Amino acid sequence: MRQNVTTSVADHVELVQRNGRLRASIKEWQSLLPLWAYRQLFRYDPKSVAIGFPLFDIEVVRTGVVRVSGIWAGPRGSVVISQWALMFLTSPGATYPLSIEGMGEATVLNVQGPGVLFGLQGAAVKLKPSG
Repeated sequence: MRQNVTTSVADHVELVQRNGRLRASIKEWQSLLPLWAYRQLFRYDPKSVAIGFPLFDIEVVRTGVVRVSGIWAGPRGSVVISQWALMFLTSPGATYPLSIEGMGEATVLNVQGPGVLFGLQGAAVKLKPSG
């Protein structure tokens, strides 16, 4: 084990932790999504599907900048964050997920309203360049 790096495997979950980063992953991440959601995700972002998704990956890039990716699955839909997009998979009849792509660190996502990011019912989502 390297200094300040912890790796552990509990059942089928791998947890990797170091200063400023926490990542949890499973090999069978596809099983978290219904088939219709997986198909939408594959159509929209085959590159990320080929790489695979962590359950969650949170990394402090520098003061005030955090990189997040992962899968949040729920009974009425799922949210998937890749390196390139924030995707909402909520409709089995849709061809693609509702997605938000930005311009890297210059993109600011403000969420206001009764939900907190993943409870977006009635919330206002705005993208604006910073600075």
